Amino acid sequence: MFMENNQLVIKEWMVNDLKLKGNNLLVYALIYNKDTFNESLETLQKWTNSTRQGIIGTLKVLIRNGLIIKERKFPNNIYKINKYLIESFEV
Repeated sequence: MFMENNQLVIKEWMVNDLKLKGNNLLVYALIYNKDTFNESLETLQKWTNSTRQGIIGTLKVLIRNGLIIKERKFPNNIYKINKYLIESFEV
């Protein structure tokens, strides 16, 4: 199972400090809640009700903004939260 109890936690600082919304917020929160995200793109599509291209675009935006880090691993890429950026936001 991807998320325990099929629940997603969105922290207030994700919205107020990082100014995330829409799919950017959902994908960021999904990765944040996993610590290391190595699920398929289809998993993100399911959770966001988005297309494959939409998810790829969202991941590119989050990487470009320094919010997540991408590591290339076979067979799936691994995405991690840029913890240095968010240390001051977490309470």
